[in-house]
Amino acid sequence: MNTTDANAVKALSAMNAALLTAPEVGTGFTKSPPVAQDTNQKLPCGGSSASALYPNALRAELIAAKGDSVQFQESLRLDLDAATSIKAFDTTVAGLNCSKGSIAGTPVTIGAPHDVTASVGGSKAVAWEVTIAGASGVLVAVHSGSTSIGYTFLVATGTDAATLPNPLTVAKKATAKVIAGGLG
Repeated sequence: MNTTDANAVKALSAMNAALLTAPEVGTGFTKSPPVAQDTNQKLPCGGSSASALYPNALRAELIAAKGDSVQFQESLRLDLDAATSIKAFDTTVAGLNCSKGSIAGTPVTIGAPHDVTASVGGSKAVAWEVTIAGASGVLVAVHSGSTSIGYTFLVATGTDAATLPNPLTVAKKATAKVIAGGLG
């Protein structure tokens, strides 16, 4: 996709404005630098990523951390049409449909998927509990219109989670902001 096209620039601006800010994630969160996306990376349960299979999309991302113990990531994807967007969403959901997988070579344990559409919003939303190398957390995938959104909320082992925001509450707030921004 030509990201210098006037319409693409306008869409990217709207996407970045629709992302949560670090303070909106929770008290004490600060913005972290983005990580370059590796479209060759396989999904945790195997198979090619939605980015590799459906590359013609605009993307925006927020990574926010609270010290070294908590990380939140919001990945927003805008496809040219709703049909491609649902294919990308379904690819992501299928790529998390196993109990043991790996992310960039690191083993990950993935819980059963839960439909969280009523709690998070969007036309479809699924969540998984995960455990990976010294951390545990929640992954949430949301689909709405031509938009799909991924949320990752990881907490280092030994961190007092009682003082942290609820991952589904953060995902709901973020999804509402994306939809209010005219992207879903």
